[in-house]
Amino acid sequence: TSKMSRKHLVSSPAIPRFSASVLHAQMKAGRRDDDERKLAASFSDDSDEEEDDDEQDEPEKCCNRARVKRWMLALLVGCFVAARPVSMRLAAIAVNKVGIDFQTIDLGVIGARRELSPRVLGRMRCSLPLNVVLQVRDASLWSLLQSDNTYSQIGHVEMQPLGMQAFQDVSLNDHVQLHINDTDLFAKAAEHFVLAESTTWRLKGRVDAKIWILGIIPIYLSDVGMDKEIGVRGLVGFRHDVNPVKMADIISAEGSFDALTLEVEVTLTNPSFVAATIDQEMMFGVESSEGHKLGVAKLMNLRLQPGVVPTTLRLNLMNSDCNKTAIQELLAGYLNAAEQSITMIGNIRSSLDPVVGVIVQDVQAVMDFVPPQTKFVQHIAATVSPTGLRAGVQVFNPLPQTLTLGAFNLQIFLPDAPETMIFELNSMNSQTALPGTQLLPRQITQVSFSLSIFGAKIGAIAELEEIIKAAKERKIVVMARGPISLTVNDSYQFTVPYEAKALTAHLGWCGFCV
Repeated sequence: TSKMSRKHLVSSPAIPRFSASVLHAQMKAGRRDDDERKLAASFSDDSDEEEDDDEQDEPEKCCNRARVKRWMLALLVGCFVAARPVSMRLAAIAVNKVGIDFQTIDLGVIGARRELSPRVLGRMRCSLPLNVVLQVRDASLWSLLQSDNTYSQIGHVEMQPLGMQAFQDVSLNDHVQLHINDTDLFAKAAEHFVLAESTTWRLKGRVDAKIWILGIIPIYLSDVGMDKEIGVRGLVGFRHDVNPVKMADIISAEGSFDALTLEVEVTLTNPSFVAATIDQEMMFGVESSEGHKLGVAKLMNLRLQPGVVPTTLRLNLMNSDCNKTAIQELLAGYLNAAEQSITMIGNIRSSLDPVVGVIVQDVQAVMDFVPPQTKFVQHIAATVSPTGLRAGVQVFNPLPQTLTLGAFNLQIFLPDAPETMIFELNSMNSQTALPGTQLLPRQITQVSFSLSIFGAKIGAIAELEEIIKAAKERKIVVMARGPISLTVNDSYQFTVPYEAKALTAHLGWCGFCV
């Protein structure tokens, strides 16, 4: 049977030759394709699983980040609360170290009153990295006193809440309330400010702070200690070498029988940022630089601002047997354009207000009595003839009040020979009516002389001839000195010992003059 089967298989035409090897190759190829399909399917499944994992991880990562932030914030708040004593200490240091640039602290009208409403202008420098709202409470103002060099409490202060942004300066423009406990201590503190070169104030109290974490979470600190030191420059008592008082101009002049009243515009200098108004009249004694009493000075409605302060002073120069000469020397210096100084001296009775009286009781303010840079006698033009001398003198009145000319006696000298008189201009010997001539305010008036050859007291003829020859080509310079009498308001009369060391003159010769 087996032989038949083999024959049948071999001889059968339906089955091709080598069919077994072909079948084996096909089966091997089929297995390879199955493996590739399975491998591709496995890669495809891994990619899909990774995409599904990424989609599932993204929300989870966001949730994780949010949880981390919450934990960090909770940790920060927890540390802040747990370290509250340290936070209080750091807050106190930060509050007391805040820099303040004051532009003005205007106390308003001061005097015997217990309630003031100072206005504070300036800028606060904030170096904190947080937003903060500060409320100052139980605040008190302390000042350094001159007598014992200790701090004394002046009064209590009420302030508005103050908000600060991180690393941003804060503009100050607020009113605070100052309740003075003791007006005597306030007066002594103000006196120390007026007399000293510098002084110190201290602001003490407690601070409640509201601090914003991340701009949204408030943290409260209460009862933070505050002791803020404020340095203030003083007025140095208006000392002449440091802080002088200067006269700018004479506004008006009024004369009576025994007194000359000058209303004078003066300038004070306030080097500090403290401003105040004194609406009470203050009265000071006035002395010359040699110590002679001249009268009194009255000051009203003083508005003291930082910087240069213009104000008006009323000087009453009162004649007496003791000071008549000193007043005439003061006026002569003014007419001679010479700088002088007078001293205003305060005392406890300088004001009816007890606080103001204490403030100015030790003031000794030196004022520069500055005249305008003009000469009283400005020019002389004279013509000499065989019969006498004719002269015209230009006189400038620097006062804002008409002056009436009285006796006028000037002797003319050469600068090189100050003891040799060339001629004399004496109103008593003049044929023209000089006494009674009106010198108009701040104007030049021409005063004319007509003197005989004897009235002119012409001396040094040889020198005079040489001068006249030289004067034909140019102006000459002469010296002039002598007494000049003047009257203010037809009442106050004074005599000026006038002197001019360099006076321009024109001199001429006339052979026949009428």
